[in-house]
Amino acid sequence: MSSLLPERPAVPNYPTASPYQKQLDVARAYFHEQLQSSDVEWDSQTKSDVELGAKKDLEDSSAPNTVRGVTVVKGVSPETFLFGVVTSDRLRRLWDARLDTSGIVASYSPDEFTFYSTTKGFSFVVSGRDIVGASRIFETGDGYELVQTSVDDLVPAQKGKTRATLFLGGWKVEAAGSDTKVTYVVKVALNGSMPSAIVNKVATETPMCVGTARDTFYKHGFAPFIRRSSLSAKDLVVQNQRNVDDVYRLTLSTRTVGAEVEVVFDREKLHKGGVNVSVEGEGVETSVDEAAGVIKVRATQENKEMVVVVRAK
Repeated sequence: MSSLLPERPAVPNYPTASPYQKQLDVARAYFHEQLQSSDVEWDSQTKSDVELGAKKDLEDSSAPNTVRGVTVVKGVSPETFLFGVVTSDRLRRLWDARLDTSGIVASYSPDEFTFYSTTKGFSFVVSGRDIVGASRIFETGDGYELVQTSVDDLVPAQKGKTRATLFLGGWKVEAAGSDTKVTYVVKVALNGSMPSAIVNKVATETPMCVGTARDTFYKHGFAPFIRRSSLSAKDLVVQNQRNVDDVYRLTLSTRTVGAEVEVVFDREKLHKGGVNVSVEGEGVETSVDEAAGVIKVRATQENKEMVVVVRAK
């Protein structure tokens, strides 16, 4: 697995556009079509304050259903929820029971990367699935969209896994006053042999992720994440953000002295006792504002590689 998920996945000409623009454009167009569709097109129900919906493909009866989940998360900004809960590997392990492994294969910019993800087996006789995909983040003015779709040619077939096809995995987080409205739309073919009961169960569980992610935030807060407004991709390359044994590890490459990035941490729940920050390698200095819940990382040398490590006190 480590050979598929490098520690420093940024491409040499980072930041640049990924070679998967066409696929992502198609996926985003389908995402917007579903966001704008009338409620009467969906087979809908409400469960645990999540509006669930399913829609059949009228042009292809053999295609998987498109499913969606919608909820409101109180007391959180779109940025914090998307980057501190949805995309955090630490928090995702709490809200996504199917997740086995996930990580970046290649990073093209702070907004675009390719990924490889695997799920646990569905039963003793039904193997787990894996997905190879392209991902892009879009700023929308009042929030963000995260759009993902399959690009199977990137990683060869893996032993013990059946390759699923992700037509669309789309998250939309938008401000609703001091709260955040979250919409998750998915169309995925699990492929391979699978009992219909498991297929139906997965189709119900998948859009409920908005509810489990919401409840995870209420209970645990959010994991450290990079403040979007502080990103300067040409001057400081964010190679990776990973949580290992509940320790946040931010892998960086410096290009310009003085470049800074800010890491936001949860001073109310996950790190309410504060943080200890250390650096493996050289080329940056750090400072912590415990009251604001912000770690500043500043480049002091050019062309250096390092890992900023954040632990709870």
